[in-house]
Amino acid sequence: MAQLSIFQEQKNPAVRMHNNIVWARFPYLEESEMKIFLLMFAHLPWNIEELPVCRIAVKDVIPYHSGERYPRIKQACRELKRKFDSVEINRLVNGKEGFRLISAISFIDYLDGNDFIEAKFSEEIKPYLIQMKGNFTTVELFELFSLKTSGAMRFYIMIKSCIDAGIHFRDTLDNIRGMFFGKEEKYEEYKVFKRDFLLRHQKALENTLSAFEFEEHKKGKTVVELTFKPLKKASDRYNLPTLLEKQLKSYNVNLATVVKLITANEVEEEYVAFVLKHTAAENSSKKSNKKLDGGYILNRLKDKSLYQAYLDSVNPSLPLPEQVEPATKKKNSRQSSSPSPSATITYKEQEVLLMYQDAQKRRGYAHDLEQYMEEIFFSNGFIKVLDGNQFYLVKSN
Repeated sequence: MAQLSIFQEQKNPAVRMHNNIVWARFPYLEESEMKIFLLMFAHLPWNIEELPVCRIAVKDVIPYHSGERYPRIKQACRELKRKFDSVEINRLVNGKEGFRLISAISFIDYLDGNDFIEAKFSEEIKPYLIQMKGNFTTVELFELFSLKTSGAMRFYIMIKSCIDAGIHFRDTLDNIRGMFFGKEEKYEEYKVFKRDFLLRHQKALENTLSAFEFEEHKKGKTVVELTFKPLKKASDRYNLPTLLEKQLKSYNVNLATVVKLITANEVEEEYVAFVLKHTAAENSSKKSNKKLDGGYILNRLKDKSLYQAYLDSVNPSLPLPEQVEPATKKKNSRQSSSPSPSATITYKEQEVLLMYQDAQKRRGYAHDLEQYMEEIFFSNGFIKVLDGNQFYLVKSN
């Protein structure tokens, strides 16, 4: 029997990590190595007493369509075990700062051709897995796996830890390099570290819930310390309605991605609800036992395949003014002198203005009315129809 993905085994898999591990120092992990590490945490029971053997689906680490899949998984296992043979964890005992060096992974097993890996944490890291005492950070696995690099994943967890604790994080440049690269000599020149690592990952997270900024602290002209601060973005301020969030989670949809689509004005909150309702009804009518995953829902949101049906449902055909004489619509024109009799969807000027104001107020929309109409209406086939001093937005059959 094929090994199930963790996204099939668990409704909403999450990584729960002791904050001492969040800020630990170890060598840089490649993407597949980081995924194995995070999946080990996601496979741990929340009420853990004894360390289990974590059985990880290879497809959760490297997709089926990737070339040289099995050689890559073997290499990732070897490298992860090697890099985690020496993990440096901060300690504070009786006011004295120090560290503890541990080997974090007991073993990783893999046989050629198998669709799973077996791995187990070591006894040395066990205290940081079973004695959390509220000192931990939780992140949904979907959020992490939606990122493209292990550095972005690591930054995401670190900033999430700051958000949960309500703090900014400040440390020396050497210690920060150590968190990402261990004892490896990388990015020793600060301007290269800033350009190729800090700014690149800041850009990668700018539209996520872990967006951040950083402040440089200098001694003379030399940067010696950095402070990382969670950055309040539109997506950070946005809260999905409880019922909608619950429905999205039932399909294992990445909430951060949905929030990003809404706050970027790519979809409306109401359209998200419509897609969920339509998909559930469609699946029920087909009497299908197929479990719809989050990726399927996100694809329907992004390709807007149901957008016309959504518009029809929220704004059925409105009667056009009787005094307006029908006029032939000019080819490829977005503006006409009057509505066409064949129009099926019509928005009055006041309705458009209210929708625009709502987008400004609730979603932080920053562009002018003309661009709003371009993005929401004209790009979906509407034309602008003038009637005296007011206009209509009309879409014809």
